[in-house]
Amino acid sequence: MSAALSCRARPARGFTLIELLVVIGLIALLAGGIGLALGKGDRGTSLRNAQATIASLLSGARAQAALNQANAAIFVNAEPTSDNFLREFRIAVETSPNNWRVTGDPIMLPRGLYLVPAKGAFSSPGQVQFNGTWESGSWSLYPSSSTYDSTDLKLKDSANNNISSDDYNLLVDLSVQGTTSAGKIVVAIAEPQSDGSLRYDSPDLIRGMKVSNYGVASFINEAEAFK
Repeated sequence: MSAALSCRARPARGFTLIELLVVIGLIALLAGGIGLALGKGDRGTSLRNAQATIASLLSGARAQAALNQANAAIFVNAEPTSDNFLREFRIAVETSPNNWRVTGDPIMLPRGLYLVPAKGAFSSPGQVQFNGTWESGSWSLYPSSSTYDSTDLKLKDSANNNISSDDYNLLVDLSVQGTTSAGKIVVAIAEPQSDGSLRYDSPDLIRGMKVSNYGVASFINEAEAFK
């Protein structure tokens, strides 16, 4: 048998499912970051791109869970004194109970856009406050990120050192199979105040998504749809 025939007889190696998930997750994450960079000038565009970035983070976290064969999660900066408060996101994998190692670089929302935390996660008006009207007349029924967990922790790097002095809260966690607890994630326009608090003034300027038990995001584009 000739060498040419021998080469043709060898089966071609295809991509594994984990390799495909990692590539798809990385592409989605990069696409989301580019979208944010292009959309800073317009509030509506920025909100849509922020929404797409959160969805990209979900894809990236699911890929990391498959790649590392460990639980993965999206975390958000929960340090009220930080410039990155509620606008910096990190993907991390669980190395042991309550210990998480970050993967990749932080993803930032443009200034003026923030995650809407779960009700009662921060004291008001000391850290987060809400104003304005939304249908019934107040933000008392504001749409919050129901996936949000307000337990503070420090994220680690590969050498098991804290990546920063800031606290982080878990937003969405995914199992090795990519499953999670269903819930909502919401982003909105907010303004930092002179007293250091973050004030959400425009309940109509929000975007978000519902996350299924399989870690799949369905976009919510109107305030009314959060009810």
